[in-house]
Amino acid sequence: MFSTEPSYAESFKRFKKLMASSGDPFAPLRAHQIFGCIRQSQAPSTKSSPLNWIVRSAYQYVAHLILAVWTLGCAVLIRARACGASGHFCVDLMIQGRLDHRSAFFRRVLRPGSVVELYHYGDAWASVRSLRSKSMALYPEALVRVLWPFWFGATGSWWRKKPEGELVAMLQQQALYGKVYFLVIRALLSFLGMRRLLLLDDPRNVGVYCHAARALGIPTTGYMHGKFNVYHVGLVASPFDVYLVWSPYFGAKIASMWGERYPGKVVVCGLIRDALFIPAREALPDNVLRVLWLDEDGVPLSEIRPYIEKLKGMSHVKVLFRPKPRAAAAHASFPDWYLSAFPHDGQVSFLQSLAHHHVDAVIGCHSTALLEAAMLGVAPVAVITSFDYARDLGEDGVVFPCGSPEQMFAQLEALAASPSHSPPSDWPTLKLAIEPFQPRVAQQELSDQGFVLDAAVLHTGHTACQS
Repeated sequence: MFSTEPSYAESFKRFKKLMASSGDPFAPLRAHQIFGCIRQSQAPSTKSSPLNWIVRSAYQYVAHLILAVWTLGCAVLIRARACGASGHFCVDLMIQGRLDHRSAFFRRVLRPGSVVELYHYGDAWASVRSLRSKSMALYPEALVRVLWPFWFGATGSWWRKKPEGELVAMLQQQALYGKVYFLVIRALLSFLGMRRLLLLDDPRNVGVYCHAARALGIPTTGYMHGKFNVYHVGLVASPFDVYLVWSPYFGAKIASMWGERYPGKVVVCGLIRDALFIPAREALPDNVLRVLWLDEDGVPLSEIRPYIEKLKGMSHVKVLFRPKPRAAAAHASFPDWYLSAFPHDGQVSFLQSLAHHHVDAVIGCHSTALLEAAMLGVAPVAVITSFDYARDLGEDGVVFPCGSPEQMFAQLEALAASPSHSPPSDWPTLKLAIEPFQPRVAQQELSDQGFVLDAAVLHTGHTACQS
């Protein structure tokens, strides 16, 4: 929260220089992790005592071992039943009790039992506890994490002299991990007899999956989870054969990241959501401007405090604070002046929140919610801070950038004075970074790749349920 990490731009320069110095073909498969290590290299150390580290590592290793045994058992059953032709890589994560909207859509339109799910997980024990509710779920990363200490030791890396420079040593270790990860994924896909693969575009892992699939001649279809930019270096490790994106804006963005020519086919399908219902949003007949403040990670709180103080002094502006879903301990680390500045928004769905509260403007820094608000005609105001990760949104003209509390005040005053609290005509026209979802476009691409779609869903024409 109050980090001394180097900026994204500085880290990106160091990343490119480090990668250029390495000829290891497996290093790019861990590009996201390498970039993350570079960003954290100047942060204060938070290492615990050796004993605590050993206990915590052993505890986690047991969970990895359980998931690895489960994965091997499921893989044998899948091969015996010859039902491993289609795979879906996604993240084993529940958000406020719901599955991720993007992956949930594909889970529902694909015929039950026709797809093997391969999970990335963050909390190993949470995944272990969820096993009883899953059928034929595979956790390939668990195999890697169980093998890694032995593989790492077998190479002599435990006692071999480290190369000069911590970053060089880190890159070599990540490259070795990428090699182990690649070999495990390639062996697993081959053992299952997989012929096609659908993947959430998680930059931490898709490079390995796409590289392994390409080595086996398996076509890959990726789909957008959230916004991306040049700093999502894991998306340029290995391309998808087909990439389903939210708009031409992101189609151009991924092409730019690949030197203006993406190696795969880019298909615009709009914002992928299992819940398509968008409530009608109407401005209320009063002079109150309704603003939703987005709680986001990575934003320096000291820099946004003046904006919050400015908002608190605007009598004709009603502000709601939309908390980011976090663990209670994480929320407790934020100061009270920030969390208690405004009443909290209690709506589960962001789109419902816009309609329920008759929101006129959304203020944030880098959240995808800003782009969703723009799609519905709500003014997306982005505060500019030293957090350079988010500056491309304003530079690309997909949000209204705001460089000072005074500029924010002027923007909100102009909104309040305009008819129906819509952006004034003298404001620049925004490029839409998100388009409405076209589910049949996504379904057609899956069908072309040979995925079996759920006939019941197609017959009823219900491509999504209301939220």
